Amino acid sequence: MIQGLEKSKVYKIAVAGYTSKGHGNFSEDVIAVTNMDDFTIEPVNITSSVPSSTGVGLKWEALDPNKLGEAVSGYRVEIYDSLRGERFNYTVNSSMTGVDLNILKPFTPYQFRVFGFTNSWEKNITDIISLKTQEDAPSEPPRNLSVQHSTASALTFQLKPVDKYHINGVLQGYKVKYGESKSLNDTWKSFVINVTHAKRRKRSIENKTFSFNLEGLKPYTPYTVIVLAFTVKDGVPTLAANFTTAEDVPDHPPPNVTAFNTSSTSINVTWEPIPPDHVNGILLGYHVKYRRHDKANDNITMVTVNSTTLHAELEGLGNYKEYSIQVAGSTVVGLGNFSEHIFVRTEQDAPFNPSRKF
Repeated sequence: MIQGLEKSKVYKIAVAGYTSKGHGNFSEDVIAVTNMDDFTIEPVNITSSVPSSTGVGLKWEALDPNKLGEAVSGYRVEIYDSLRGERFNYTVNSSMTGVDLNILKPFTPYQFRVFGFTNSWEKNITDIISLKTQEDAPSEPPRNLSVQHSTASALTFQLKPVDKYHINGVLQGYKVKYGESKSLNDTWKSFVINVTHAKRRKRSIENKTFSFNLEGLKPYTPYTVIVLAFTVKDGVPTLAANFTTAEDVPDHPPPNVTAFNTSSTSINVTWEPIPPDHVNGILLGYHVKYRRHDKANDNITMVTVNSTTLHAELEGLGNYKEYSIQVAGSTVVGLGNFSEHIFVRTEQDAPFNPSRKF
């Protein structure tokens, strides 16, 4: 054992045998460093390129193996994600004094420092360098898109914003695209919901919901809705989701209403189905409304049949009287528009008490 050496010093050591005549040839020098745990060096310079949204280039000065007393094995770049609190490493061999780190996340503050290592030693060799990657598109869609309220002509939606780990920039707003589910996409409508600066910061870091409305819609109609968040770029859209507006009354009367008398006290009424696009819901039935036309204060009478029946027999009517008749369809919301009035007179009947005098 060689003793009495100074701390943190590099020594060259060679060995030779000797006799009474003197020592022989020395071996090749061996480099050794005392107290490696306490060994310190001055930090080397480290520089960076302008970061992109997902990467940055780092360069540093190479370590001098003569000062270390042994060959450099490689370098380890320590990367700290300040947003997520995650730390990871990127290792290169000794021939490299720089790296292109294309493994970063957008709009994220990072801290970097470089460690050098040999077979017996590893130390931090640079100061910490801090930088932030550039903005990019949100990498996830808004969450939990759902209907909060539905009417026959409007839908109110709510959803949760993209979380702060995937917004990847300063939230500018949301883009909404929608249309009737059965229609082609190129006929759909779209609009933008801008977010104010005050709300951007709040919504990008908090798990809150926000709402928006679609108005001027058709009753009882399925609509497809897609939403995306955007920063400097458009983000990932939500999956296409289908939502149906509430029912309403039919906005069209049954077409081709006709009627004819079948006796002196009855009239038969027929009609065709309300066109499906005008039912505005689930058709529950048809309602035939009639009253005496020549009697202003006559009570209105209503006859109801089911949704598959397209005729009705009006019975118990007055002899040779004219009646005003209308027909309408109904949904759970109520009666729709009635058809135009049609007028039909019952047949004449034989006199009830004929004269006996001839």
